[in-house]
Amino acid sequence: MRPHALIIAGPNGAGKTTFARDYLRTESVSRVFINADLIAAGLSPFEPETANMAAMRIMASRIRACVAAGQRG
Repeated sequence: MRPHALIIAGPNGAGKTTFARDYLRTESVSRVFINADLIAAGLSPFEPETANMAAMRIMASRIRACVAAGQRG
């Protein structure tokens, strides 16, 4: 099967992260979870909003690496 990505989008507070965690745990064969908000919090724990652009670049790089490695997520 070809690599693919499931992208979950929506407004703040819509439940995207909760859905993704539940879906990965119960429905998906993949355990890859790439979340720009969590990346930003890791880069700048006290002001994650200042790291949003860097987090988006890291997220895109991780997605490309997963696809190149043939991972499904």
